[in-house]
Amino acid sequence: IKRHWDLIPTDIDVLITHSPPYGILDNTPHGDKIGCKDLLDRIKQLPNLKLSVFGHLHFRGGEHLEQDGVLFVNAAICTEAYAPINLPVEVEITKEKAFAYQRMLDYTTIDGARAACVEKDEATTKEEEKPE
Repeated sequence: IKRHWDLIPTDIDVLITHSPPYGILDNTPHGDKIGCKDLLDRIKQLPNLKLSVFGHLHFRGGEHLEQDGVLFVNAAICTEAYAPINLPVEVEITKEKAFAYQRMLDYTTIDGARAACVEKDEATTKEEEKPE
């Protein structure tokens, strides 16, 4: 996939990819880092980059962090169980840098969605535990 990353123009401010760079909001529930090392290498070569947005790994969805002057956002809105309850991240980009704001949502709806997700997961577990 490196040949695709090499096509990214050097003078960009914003990069949107499907997968995350290695080591940045890319861990699984088991702690494995599964982002792309070649993407991370290319990002380090982009002197004007202010914002990198990606999804794919739902476990860290809705989270953001700043590293080396670049704001990284995992924009996945679904959980590992594909429940669309991760909070969206709003960003603002200035000439100097990018900023992230956590959008405030109706927590009643979010809690209800989380409860539904937990009930679904528990139901799945109970189904799997049934003796044959």
